[in-house]
Amino acid sequence: FTDIDTLYSKDDILALYAAGITTGTTATTFSPNANVTRSQFAVMIARALGVTSNNPTPFTDVQNKWFIKEVQALAELGIVTGATATTFQPGNNVTRQQAATILYRMLKHKGYKSTTTAASLTFNDAAQISDYAKEAIAELQAQGIMTGSNGYVNPKANLTRAQMAKLLKNTADLVGLLD
Repeated sequence: FTDIDTLYSKDDILALYAAGITTGTTATTFSPNANVTRSQFAVMIARALGVTSNNPTPFTDVQNKWFIKEVQALAELGIVTGATATTFQPGNNVTRQQAATILYRMLKHKGYKSTTTAASLTFNDAAQISDYAKEAIAELQAQGIMTGSNGYVNPKANLTRAQMAKLLKNTADLVGLLD
């Protein structure tokens, strides 16, 4: 990819690409600053875990879409949830706190045992983290997976493709998915 040469997550991107977990946005570009959608993130998580499902899905907005099998597999495993009982909102961007929650559920699915609590959060903007994501972000922070920027985690900011690569690669490494 011609647009990642000086990027902090270059090695993570290349590792995920080599493992077939992520792709470029073109044959020569990765678009590291582009946001990640819920469907894109679900597909990458499912690829990392090696799961798909042919079961019917309750999510009407993923019917007949290229990502239906991955979204349904992760929903069955409890790794992703719908925005409602019948919608997934696949085109919505993933926030950093949503990504942390999904990655934390992925860790737990692989048998990982938490080592910390939400009380151990040290980010300057910890008060802005939604309650549902505090434990997940605290654990990812404790493991050096989610390091933030200048002391801030920016929980409600959209996740970029560059950030996704670092977070997903480090999470996968923690439970031996890319060995």
